[in-house]
Amino acid sequence: MALESIAISGSIIYAISADQKLYKQHLSNLTIASWLAVSTDRSWSQILPYRDALYGISQNSIFKATGGNMTEWSPAAWGEQWKQLAIGDSGEGTVYGLSTEGKLYQQALIGMSTETSWQQASERAFLQVAASGGKIYGVSTDNRIYMQSEGASSSSSWSQAASGSTWTSVLLSGGMLYALSADEKLSRRAVDGSMNSWTTAFDQGFTSFAIQRAAYTLYSLAIPASSAGWCIEEMRFFDPTGGLLSPLRGTG
Repeated sequence: MALESIAISGSIIYAISADQKLYKQHLSNLTIASWLAVSTDRSWSQILPYRDALYGISQNSIFKATGGNMTEWSPAAWGEQWKQLAIGDSGEGTVYGLSTEGKLYQQALIGMSTETSWQQASERAFLQVAASGGKIYGVSTDNRIYMQSEGASSSSSWSQAASGSTWTSVLLSGGMLYALSADEKLSRRAVDGSMNSWTTAFDQGFTSFAIQRAAYTLYSLAIPASSAGWCIEEMRFFDPTGGLLSPLRGTG
């Protein structure tokens, strides 16, 4: 089964397949044949675990499942134009929604429903965003990385957070900022480091990557243009079609 992305919730790993179906299996025994169908009647583009809930984007709408019941998904927010969600971990949580047009909106997680409204979070257009540690980072359409503190009152109070490469995506994990450049290299630096303090984490041809946290273990999936996938801290290799081969420890 070819995989597009993964997400971790407790001891369960979720995967969206190339045909946009949702599967899961237990982390303790990852095998190629152990994927169980969770939702095959919808087309999923993102799954985002947060605390005791799973949020997902299906056909540009936001859905939510709670209590371990993955068969009952309910609409979680207003709008039918979403391509990505990010949830900040400061305070009670802020939900960031990135529209298919690249516009970034936000609202409080507590009380979010199909009746609550979104507020514009930036005047810039973004390709992708990530939130953690009280900050939100975004790759703008000019392929630069910008940063803003969560809860900032002005939608224009973004500062450039990285120089150098032409960036395509960014993630945060464990006090580190990971970014993928247009030349398909994976780089990283400390969140509180300078804009120029990047080191190359891996220099093979990568087209996408993800970093997820389960308890105190980091898992990540990277899908290169060819050969096998590579993971940053808990290494898990994928064959050229995205099929899971076997887990392997590593430091990245």
